[in-house]
Amino acid sequence: QCWGELATDVSCPLCRQTFPQGKLRLNRQLRNIVDAARELLLQSGREAAAERLCEKHRESLKLFCREDEIPICLVCDRSKRHRDHTVIPAEEAAEEFQAKIQAHLKTLRAERKKLLGLKVSRERRSQEYLKQTQAKRQKIVAEFQQLRQFLEEQERLLLAPLEKLNEEIGRLQTDTVRNQRADR
Repeated sequence: QCWGELATDVSCPLCRQTFPQGKLRLNRQLRNIVDAARELLLQSGREAAAERLCEKHRESLKLFCREDEIPICLVCDRSKRHRDHTVIPAEEAAEEFQAKIQAHLKTLRAERKKLLGLKVSRERRSQEYLKQTQAKRQKIVAEFQQLRQFLEEQERLLLAPLEKLNEEIGRLQTDTVRNQRADR
């Protein structure tokens, strides 16, 4: 309900943890339990003057129908609608729901702890992979630098005799031209 029509990531109003929009799954069973627990808490929190009343019979809601998962009054308990249903005192239902909520909370906390551990482990592994990648990159760059230096040296060694040969040819041409002029 806090998300409304927002199109961006939002944070939990209780713990302020950020969640991507639309990534939460609705747990209807847990919602029913929470709604029933809220109803019972509201009912037990009010004094006799402000006690919740059955809309149909204007009687106190002192019972809880397990099949319909709603608080009911004594008259509703005797009606056709709830006659064959399992009905328990509202206080007992509140205790059961409290126990269920605590069990769900314990499970969710354990799952959260496990997920946080996995996240930390994944981040460590990711950092290790990044270090390994960087080390390999540096090794490859160093090897290619050595190869470039080697090839440049080989080029100089192979071009040096050609340069000497070019100079020798140039000298021979100059000598030939001089000799031809001298002969004239």
